Amino acid sequence: MSASKPKHASAQAKPSPSAQASATLAATIILNKALKLGIKVAINGDALVMRAPMRLPPSTRRWFEVWLLDNFQDEVVAIIQAENAGGRS
Repeated sequence: MSASKPKHASAQAKPSPSAQASATLAATIILNKALKLGIKVAINGDALVMRAPMRLPPSTRRWFEVWLLDNFQDEVVAIIQAENAGGRS
């Protein structure tokens, strides 16, 4: 399992609505592909964790870790929270 570092929202500027929509779409596409490959992503406290099958090459697991847990962390959290609340927004 890999855990990502928590981000501090106060240290980042708020993106424009269209940039946020694009980031959410990209995160959704990457998350869907990860799920098709058997990669599980979940929230554990205030961190995202990822569990990937050992049959996947390390470079593939690392690619999804970087994109889902680092680059699109906020968007992935929002997607998971929406699913846990009864559906994606």
